[in-house]
Amino acid sequence: MRFISKLEWEGLQKGYEIKTPFVSELLPSSIERIEIYRNDAYQINAKFQGKVSDEDELGEWIDKWNKLETDNFIIPLNFEISDNIGTYKLNHCFFNFAESFPEFRRDRNLNYSFLRFEANFSVSNLHFSDPETLEPENLGWLTEWYLNAPEKGFHSRFTKRDISIQYDRNRLDLENRSFNFPDEEAARLDYTFIELENFGFLIHAVPNHLTPEWSNCLGIEYREEWGGIPEVDKRESIAEIVSLVAGCQLLSVGFTKYSKSGYSIEEFTRNPPYSLGHNLITLCQRTALPPISLKEIPADIEARSEIKTEEVLQQLIPSYLSLRNLLRLNEVLHRFWLFRELPIGDNLPTLAAGIETLAADYLKYRKIKLQGNYMSKVDFNTLLKEELKSIESKLKTRPGSHNLLSKIRGAYSYPLGVNAVLKKFFEEIQLSIGSIEEEAMKVRHTMIHSSIDMSDELERRKMEKLTNAYESLFNRVILKILGFKKSYIDYYSSTHIQRPIDQPVGS
Repeated sequence: MRFISKLEWEGLQKGYEIKTPFVSELLPSSIERIEIYRNDAYQINAKFQGKVSDEDELGEWIDKWNKLETDNFIIPLNFEISDNIGTYKLNHCFFNFAESFPEFRRDRNLNYSFLRFEANFSVSNLHFSDPETLEPENLGWLTEWYLNAPEKGFHSRFTKRDISIQYDRNRLDLENRSFNFPDEEAARLDYTFIELENFGFLIHAVPNHLTPEWSNCLGIEYREEWGGIPEVDKRESIAEIVSLVAGCQLLSVGFTKYSKSGYSIEEFTRNPPYSLGHNLITLCQRTALPPISLKEIPADIEARSEIKTEEVLQQLIPSYLSLRNLLRLNEVLHRFWLFRELPIGDNLPTLAAGIETLAADYLKYRKIKLQGNYMSKVDFNTLLKEELKSIESKLKTRPGSHNLLSKIRGAYSYPLGVNAVLKKFFEEIQLSIGSIEEEAMKVRHTMIHSSIDMSDELERRKMEKLTNAYESLFNRVILKILGFKKSYIDYYSSTHIQRPIDQPVGS
């Protein structure tokens, strides 16, 4: 069962227990047992159990673990531990607390005592590997693991899992019966296969009995025979666009490398990116809000509806991969997910910053100048030719004159403001903006420069509707840039109607 669970979910789900380990120099050599596990918030923790001679020795170790940098921050620790199974590297660890109690023993008529202790650490990430099996030619596939997966309506292909144990009971002279446990499991929609020009990958749900009860989970699997295993940056990029289409941010908790025969040969586990300062459980229980409907309902009422996830991702992924770094789309999406976490009344400035950054980067990418002109450069130089010569002669011996003169010579132009940049951006991507979207963009300024009375029911309702409008506008912008030509979901409308991508929100 341990083998099966590691096939279907991340390696630290059951924790590691290491007995009689070989430890690094940052730990006492008398360590007897190490336990590495995830807590209720899915953060990684480690317990080191062993013995020292007395309180003074334990205090010396605690001082080492709590050593300060020159700027008064605790220095993170890295532990390397090994046993007869493999090597464990615990990275960026921070000491939490230690507990101890004295123990007395009698051995060959001699009495002696020592101090048994347990030291607890927070761990940022953990890398486990088996050096004997970690050979490039032995690698079969890699699966990235994520919390906060969509619940339903995302996958389009079926998986059937079957494991049974047969128990024979022979009552002599009466009956001979065989029992199979458990009953055969029905096939379920739980995976999607994306086939691109140069490689493919598989997105699959994780069986619920393996995951935390407060989150659906997901794996993205890459195989050598599907075009190779991409580098980390490309895998992160794929997770970003899958998150957008799914309508919920996939939270990475690590990856597993498997041998061709299916055994785990390398495991990397990390803390979820929202494990500090955010309620991870609440986040993972929120309803997904995809920008487009992935289910296509046919006109014929007797025909089956189709899940279009594969078609949508196969269209959007190449565009996203080509534009991601040029337009800093990962940073734009980061602001989008942060917007989702902030309360209404404080959230729109964060999302607006994402769209404004995207607009400026897009116009620079298209080599469109972000400036306006009071007059032409030629007219300016002709009109003020003598004055400019006079100013130059008076300033040329002054410190900083070069920069000052440059500003004066360029005074015929001015940098575009935020609203002008957005207007030019929308024109460039040929996206018409409606009155509801314009009002939502104005509210962004209200949230920054004045207070909003969220205790007023009407005001709160208005802010909620305009927040939905701005979120739908954001979706329109991203989809338009990526070349999407079909319908998006208008979350401003009470029925979440689907509109053509070129039709404004609330039309």
